[in-house]
Amino acid sequence: MLILIFCTKPKKTMDLQLIKKIAQEQNIKLDDLANKANIKRATFYNYLSGKTDIPATVLKSLSDILEIPISKFYNESILLDRSPVVNSSLPVGTGGNLYYVPLVHKYAYSGYLPGYNDSLFIDALPKIPVLTDLSIQGIHTCFEINGDSMSDNSDQSRLEGDIILCREIPKDRWDNKFHLKNKNFVLLHKSKGLMIGRISRYDGNTITLHSLNPDYDDQILSVHDISIAHKEVKLVDRNSGL
Repeated sequence: MLILIFCTKPKKTMDLQLIKKIAQEQNIKLDDLANKANIKRATFYNYLSGKTDIPATVLKSLSDILEIPISKFYNESILLDRSPVVNSSLPVGTGGNLYYVPLVHKYAYSGYLPGYNDSLFIDALPKIPVLTDLSIQGIHTCFEINGDSMSDNSDQSRLEGDIILCREIPKDRWDNKFHLKNKNFVLLHKSKGLMIGRISRYDGNTITLHSLNPDYDDQILSVHDISIAHKEVKLVDRNSGL
């Protein structure tokens, strides 16, 4: 039996005000920071106010200018540990194991495509605690759900803001795993980025990715365009605000 997450997820995992604070500490005006990052002033202030999601590429530019790691922009309440998940199991009173797993926040989706194979990018991701009575083996990542493509008002829905724990599937095991029914997969497509869905058909060359939400059409993807495949292990945290 799996035990759900140990802590409560904050409503937002990024503290955009930290950008303003760090800039002020370095005596950099916000307008100057926007100019250095090649961002329009209005767009930049929309980022800081939360009106517009800030892309990971912009965060990377700001971190370079301010000379700080991207992780500094995230709320410290989820930066509990920086060690790799494979080395961070801890015995807890319930008899389970506590793992600190990298979280790909929905704000970081755009940066995950170019950065998935970059150890610096992965190290910059915040980590959240996941409690389970099973031993986690292999490469695991948590993803925050972005959008409503997997929401059909059933108990199988994955709502925007939910966090799921996924295990990376080695390519030599795709043939076995892609035939699993009623399992959620997070795929990294070379041009479309992160995609979540269920594989309704797989013939070795193409994947038919099915969304639970009937408003979304099935997508036929070439296997050659998939960089990484993750299979959902469990729902870690439900966004109770939805």
